[in-house]
Amino acid sequence: MSSALADANLCIRGYPAHKCLLPGEAHNENSKNKGIGALTQKEIVTLIDALKGGTMQVFKVDKAHRGEFCLPFNMHFWVLTSCVAAVMASERPVITGIAPPPEWPHEGARRLFANGDTDYHGPVRLQPSSAATKVKKEKSASGPSPTLR
Repeated sequence: MSSALADANLCIRGYPAHKCLLPGEAHNENSKNKGIGALTQKEIVTLIDALKGGTMQVFKVDKAHRGEFCLPFNMHFWVLTSCVAAVMASERPVITGIAPPPEWPHEGARRLFANGDTDYHGPVRLQPSSAATKVKKEKSASGPSPTLR
């Protein structure tokens, strides 16, 4: 799927990669199905919710990378061509994950490139909220709750 997206000059941003497989992956080594065919019902619902909620979006490559490559106020053909070439050469990701939660073991979100390679250099994981940290501290400081008899 990653090469199909690159061929169509499309990229996906906000993919919930910390909750479901990236296209071309399988849950285990013995599984024959990959990508969409290998997703569980929970993962499919996660993808649908991300699309409906607007957190996952599909972009044309020229629009997705316009701010990073073009000169101010105009879009030159060679700039658009360099955007597409960067994706095709796997220098730019085809799929970028959404920022993962604080408990995610890696520093950043997963990214998938046109050649099928992945890395963890996407958006950095979210910081724990001070409210959640405060609640955890209060629970641990008070000790176990008394039981009723």
